Amino acid sequence: MGHSDFNVSYSAEHRLLRVRFLMYLSALALVGTIFPTMSLIEAFETGVEPNGEAISRGEVAALLVICQLAAWAFFVGMHIYGRCYVLRIFTSAERPESVYETVGWIGRVPWVVGEDDKQACRFHAGKTRGFYSASAGVTVMSVDAPYHTQRIKSRRLPFIIDGSGFFLN
Repeated sequence: MGHSDFNVSYSAEHRLLRVRFLMYLSALALVGTIFPTMSLIEAFETGVEPNGEAISRGEVAALLVICQLAAWAFFVGMHIYGRCYVLRIFTSAERPESVYETVGWIGRVPWVVGEDDKQACRFHAGKTRGFYSASAGVTVMSVDAPYHTQRIKSRRLPFIIDGSGFFLN
């Protein structure tokens, strides 16, 4: 099945670089924990930090767990987000299915979705009010990122359809 039978009905390609950048950043963060982990393992074995100060095994173990959990959570989370974030939706008047294109590590991942497989689609405002910072004179941490989630029978997680994308027909 080629995409020539289909027309683009939704596009969020302007977000591709941002999503893929965060995916690569998560991989870099995971790789970046290698040297601190090796240093912490050495400190765990010797009981001495690289600067010569004594350190307890409990402190080293806690630092190792925190460092690794944060890096792995970011990496796995971005992998899952990429597989759920819809870049384009292709539809066809002649065919009963749609093709949802999500972000992969290198390319794009197509998902063929039949009309009977589509379940609930929910809108999420994606807003946080933030708080007013008197010292800065502005509202800080305010987010306005609306999106839809599209549930599919054969998928555990829903597709994420960005509100800043363009519906073309």
